[in-house]
Amino acid sequence: MGTNCAPLVADLFLYTYEKEFIQNLQKQRKNDDVKCFIGTSRYLDDILAIDNPVFEKYKNVIYPQELILRGYEREQIKRKPYRCRFSYFLESAVILASALTILVIGVDRYFAICKSTTDNARKRLSVARKIIGIWTLASLSSVPCAFIVNLQGGIYNEGTTSETCYLILDRKWKFAYFISMLVVLFFLIFLVLLFLIQRMSSFLLPESNLFEGQIQAKRIRERRRVVFMLFLVVICFFACVLPVRLLMISFVLDEGKTITRLGIEAFANLNISLRMLMYLNSALNPVIYNLSTNIRKVTVSLLRKWCILCKKQQRYGVDNQEAEMNHRNPEIPARQGEFNLGQISIIPYNKQ
Repeated sequence: MGTNCAPLVADLFLYTYEKEFIQNLQKQRKNDDVKCFIGTSRYLDDILAIDNPVFEKYKNVIYPQELILRGYEREQIKRKPYRCRFSYFLESAVILASALTILVIGVDRYFAICKSTTDNARKRLSVARKIIGIWTLASLSSVPCAFIVNLQGGIYNEGTTSETCYLILDRKWKFAYFISMLVVLFFLIFLVLLFLIQRMSSFLLPESNLFEGQIQAKRIRERRRVVFMLFLVVICFFACVLPVRLLMISFVLDEGKTITRLGIEAFANLNISLRMLMYLNSALNPVIYNLSTNIRKVTVSLLRKWCILCKKQQRYGVDNQEAEMNHRNPEIPARQGEFNLGQISIIPYNKQ
């Protein structure tokens, strides 16, 4: 089909007119163009980036340009701003909840190791209440994110347009909220966690020498392993999440000049690379948690229970299937090694 099958790009509302478009091509006996349109119209995405000779030749008959642009603008205003705001709100809430979870775990371990004598007297919250409290606080703290993000259009050097989510800090409270969230989320929580880890390490290192060769030495080694695991989780989290926030700060403070200096392609590659660090943090967490002996034991026990349950269900299903087959066909012989007494005549043995 040659150049006529260049990728078609349009918005989803054009699917409404797809049938009329194909009928128009069929009336003009453009069968090759119909095949080309059907083969490429599944990749519709952006009406402003259409580059297909077939579509360009016939679109004005069915799709008036003014109607397309008005519909495209209405669609952008109706859907994408809310999706953009919700996406940034969800991202901020998840990051804040992750940081608060690590902080709660660190405080819990600190009281269990350094304040073990007073830990029993301290009123402890259940795990469910802690999780609910963390996510409630993270969600409420991230609500202003929906008001500082908006969708704006831009024109690139080659003439193409794009709709992008931007941080709009046009008021003082928005700028203060953005900076305070960065300070509280990263620097304050990070410093508190480092202080707790330092206190736990200084408490455990002398005791490991004091109890060496005794029964409690094993317990001290396990606690040291927990502290080391917590330290790795903290370093991994802040090392993977902080670069994204620093990029956002640089973008906000220099009013978008970062993109001009780097260029669109370099800035996009940098942004995607830093975003991949956030996913790397989630991928490394299970590896770090496996340093804990208790977590390994719980994981192995869950896998064993799951395997036993699957085997029981499989055996139960096979037995039910055989029972149903025997019920329908009673003349089918039993399995090898079993005896069906209902089909065997028992002759008493007479001793001579």
